[in-house]
Amino acid sequence: MMYLAERRHIVTSAEIANHTQVSQRYLLQVAAKLRDGKLIGVHNGPGGEYFLSRESSDISLFDIVALMENGDQVIPTIEPETEEPLNCVYSLLRDCVEDVMRSLTLEAMVTGDRSEWENVINEAVLREDTGSGF
Repeated sequence: MMYLAERRHIVTSAEIANHTQVSQRYLLQVAAKLRDGKLIGVHNGPGGEYFLSRESSDISLFDIVALMENGDQVIPTIEPETEEPLNCVYSLLRDCVEDVMRSLTLEAMVTGDRSEWENVINEAVLREDTGSGF
């Protein structure tokens, strides 16, 4: 996904496999899942060409990980959820991490703007401190 966002144009599966050093066979499996999740588009043909289905600023880290993990949560819930301190802390951390992942876009990850990453994390922590989040 980051390679597609960096390139900002259609690229072949061979090019992605070569750049990421992932086997083309595995790449095709991952690409099928990303395509089915509507995160990438595919031009079929010899070599298969891929592109982001929407702007990188509209795709979050959470979108990608949740799709690949087959769920609405990327960090599992402890069962049963109770008010025990450990479960409360775990739930708080899980929610905070997932909130950061929802706020962190593919574009921000590609540009490598550390200050933007820090702002996303600080905003998630502030939401928790003010009680307006989670």
